[in-house]
Amino acid sequence: MIPYSQMAEAPPGFEWAADRRAHDQSALVDFLINEINLGFTYLETARLATEPEHARSLLEQVRYAVAAARHFRGRVEDRKQWHAIHERLNQLEDALNSFPS
Repeated sequence: MIPYSQMAEAPPGFEWAADRRAHDQSALVDFLINEINLGFTYLETARLATEPEHARSLLEQVRYAVAAARHFRGRVEDRKQWHAIHERLNQLEDALNSFPS
């Protein structure tokens, strides 16, 4: 038996499942984009921080954003979207790694 996740179309009577899957994928992509954008916001705020402890705290939040996005990006089914998220995530990680200590 083929798992539902590998079926091209929903079996009769299960069209709702395909709609749910599309909605879940959309929500996942939105979450990842927002998480990465939040990481960039934290990074920029850390650059502007006048207190080193505040900057360190913000950089830790960027690391959490990177870790969360890396963890969930493998669940994105559309290769084009996955690639775009992967590239943007790499940009965030590069920016974090080049942040002056």
